[in-house]
Amino acid sequence: KMIQYYKTINNKLETLNSFEEGCWINIVKPNQNEINEIVNLLGIDYDTIKSALDEEERSRIDIEDNHTLIIIDTPIDESDNDSSLYTTIPLGIILLENALVTVCTTQTKILNEFTTSHVKDFYTYKKTKFILQILHKNASYYLYYLRKINKLTTTIEKEIYSSMKNEQLIQLLELEKSLIYFSTSLKANEVVLNKIVRTNAIKKYPDDEDLLEDVL
Repeated sequence: KMIQYYKTINNKLETLNSFEEGCWINIVKPNQNEINEIVNLLGIDYDTIKSALDEEERSRIDIEDNHTLIIIDTPIDESDNDSSLYTTIPLGIILLENALVTVCTTQTKILNEFTTSHVKDFYTYKKTKFILQILHKNASYYLYYLRKINKLTTTIEKEIYSSMKNEQLIQLLELEKSLIYFSTSLKANEVVLNKIVRTNAIKKYPDDEDLLEDVL
C-alpha cells in the first residue's frame, strides 16, 4: 500500500487504517487514484503532491492558506557491484493543521528510521519537531555517505597509482559526480532551512532550539 497512516498512541507508533487527527501520512510512489484520494481527503492542491514526486524539483518552501510544503533533497545510494553512484531525490513534507504528510518517489532510509521506531523522542503530533528530526536524519545520511565516498576515493586512488585501470577511473568520476549532486543539494537545503527559521507558518518551540541548531 502506497499510503500509510501512523500515529503515536501512548508513546508508541501505531499503524492506522485511515486518517486521524495528529497522524503522519507517509506516501510512497502513489498512483493517480491515490493522489486524488489524498487531495480530496486533505483539501490540498494536486500540484502540491505532484511537485514532491517530480525528480527535477528543487528544494523550496511554499506557504499556502491551509498547508506549508517543504521540499528537500535527500541522498540516495545507487551503488551496486559495478558502480559507485550516489544521487539525490526530492522528499516532500506537507505541514497541515492536523497532520503531517511525507511524499517521495521511493521508500527512503530516512523515513524507515521513523517507521521502525529508531528515532528517539518522536511523536507524530509534535509536527515542528518531526520536521526538524527528518531534516536532522537527512543531514546525518549526507555525512554518512560522504564518509563512504571519501573512504572509497582514497582506496581507488591507491589502486590507480599501482595499476591505472579504466574501471577505477570511471568509478572515481562517478564519485566526483556524487559529490556535485550532494554539494548542489545541500546548498539548496540550507536555503530552505533558513526560510524555515524565518517563517511564522511553522511554529517554533523552545524545546526544539538545540535540534534546529544541530540541523543547521
